[in-house]
Amino acid sequence: MTQRRSKPLINTRPAERASVLTEALQGLGYAVYELPLLSLEPMTLDTGLKTQFAQLKDAKIVVVVSPIAVELGIQYALQCDISLTELQTKQWIAVGRSTQLALSKHQIDSICPTVETSEGMLQLPILNDLISAQSSTSRDTKTDTENDTANVTIAFWRGIGGRTLMMDALTAQGCHVLNMLLYHRAMPNYTIDDLKQLVQQLPAMILISSEQSWKNWQQLTERMIEHRIVNQDVFAENQYVVLGERVSQVLRDALPNPEHIMTVQHLQANEIDSVVQNRNNAG
Repeated sequence: MTQRRSKPLINTRPAERASVLTEALQGLGYAVYELPLLSLEPMTLDTGLKTQFAQLKDAKIVVVVSPIAVELGIQYALQCDISLTELQTKQWIAVGRSTQLALSKHQIDSICPTVETSEGMLQLPILNDLISAQSSTSRDTKTDTENDTANVTIAFWRGIGGRTLMMDALTAQGCHVLNMLLYHRAMPNYTIDDLKQLVQQLPAMILISSEQSWKNWQQLTERMIEHRIVNQDVFAENQYVVLGERVSQVLRDALPNPEHIMTVQHLQANEIDSVVQNRNNAG
């Protein structure tokens, strides 16, 4: 297939999540360079986490933020004598299509928001209903139905350092939230030789999927400048494909040219391609 764009696209997703998107973009004619800006490291199944898995049996809703959270959560649940059949009886909410697919491989059905962000998750009817029910019980006399709804335990399978907007919103309304931290994020260790190879790809279109990945990208650019691997002017020609409006605003506040920022709502190759083509045609 003919290369679709003169600039390469740098896929900064964690290694565990990058390959499917890379292959799809390559199928559309993009030259893709994988540069994970986050690595995901499992947490130990210690006494504290085992206690939380014991409490998971009481949860009716489980929110899962990533494919690695799916795999670690199910692995640890089985080790804590929670069967897959028992997990399948719960209501599951997946952050992102890839997370939903990971659940489906275990025959677990889930719902997924149209917008793959925390803000999008809060618009799901099931969570909106919980917040509305809890708000009404704080103002009015509680009915049996309202008590049942307000007392639902919502478990979150997530990593350390991720956003807590959803949990904060539910907790503020009096919902019982079980915060299960299954992994932590780390900055991959890139050598000077790695950075020299990266420079050969610049200027590029760079995928930014979270505020933390943006911060890590900034750290890499500072290292490249500090070690005189690249002229700072090269970075002015980069374009950024950014997931969600909130992270896009972070980049607008940091970059001199907002025209270099392209916002997508999903990390899907066709949507990325459409946004890139529209921007380049407009330019």
